[in-house]
Amino acid sequence: MRTLFFSCFFLFFSFASNAQVVVNSGLTESVFITPGGSQTLTVTLKNNDTQPRRVTFDLSDYVNDCEEGYIYIDSIDTKNSCLPWIELENEELILTPGEEREFLLQLTVPPTFTGPSAKTCLFVNNAALIDSVQEDGMLRFGVQIRYGINILYTNPKANSEIDLYAQKLSIDTVAFQTLAKVSILNRGNASTNFTSKIDIINKTGEIVRSNTTKKQTIQPQQCRTVSININDLSGTYEILVVNETSDGQLFGFTDVLNL
Repeated sequence: MRTLFFSCFFLFFSFASNAQVVVNSGLTESVFITPGGSQTLTVTLKNNDTQPRRVTFDLSDYVNDCEEGYIYIDSIDTKNSCLPWIELENEELILTPGEEREFLLQLTVPPTFTGPSAKTCLFVNNAALIDSVQEDGMLRFGVQIRYGINILYTNPKANSEIDLYAQKLSIDTVAFQTLAKVSILNRGNASTNFTSKIDIINKTGEIVRSNTTKKQTIQPQQCRTVSININDLSGTYEILVVNETSDGQLFGFTDVLNL
C-alpha cells in the first residue's frame, strides 16, 4: 500500500497556471443501479492551453483514513472495489487548443453482487506534449495536473446504512478566525450527501451563533469536518449540531464549549 496524495486535485509543477486541461464536471460520480445493470458516466474536459495537450486515464482503488485522508493502493480492494466493473472509452487522448469534449466510461455491476456499496477512483492526468522547453536561457517545465474523480456505487437492493457519528470536537484558529470544529465519521456502509446545522447556545438558551454548511459527500469510514466561527465568544456555551442526509435522516450531536 502506498500513499499518493490526500486531495482530489493537485499540481505537480507549472510555468503557467491556466495552461492545462481541466475537468468541468464533478469530482464525484454516484451510481444507483441494480446488480446486472450498466450506466454510462460522462467526464467533461476542456483544454485551456494554447497548445495541444495529452490526457491519460487510469483507475486506482483507495481507502479512507480520518487522519491521512485518501490512501491510494496498488492492488484491487476486492471487497469494496468497483474498479473491475469499469470500461474506459480510451486510455489516452489529445485535445487541441480550446477544445472541450466528453470522456465516457461504462460501469456494469455483476448480477451476483450483493454488497451495499463499492468505490474506486478515476485519475485524469494531463501534460504538455513536450515536457520541457528551453526559453530565454531557462528550462521551463510544462504543466502537469492530476484530477481524482471518485466513483461511488450504492446497491439499491442491499441493506445499506448511514451512521454519521460526531467523534471529535476541537477549537482551531485559521486565518485570524477561531473555529469550533466537529469531525463527523460515517460508520455506515453506504455513501450519502449531508448538510449540517450548527448552533452555539448560551446559558439562557439563546442562539448566539448559527451556521448551515454546504452539502458535502461522505463515504463509508470517511471523516468530514464541519465548523462555526466563535470569534469574540467567552464563557460556557452549548454546541448543537444536526446533520441531515440527502434522504432526510437526522443525526444530532451536542457538547459543552468552555471558551
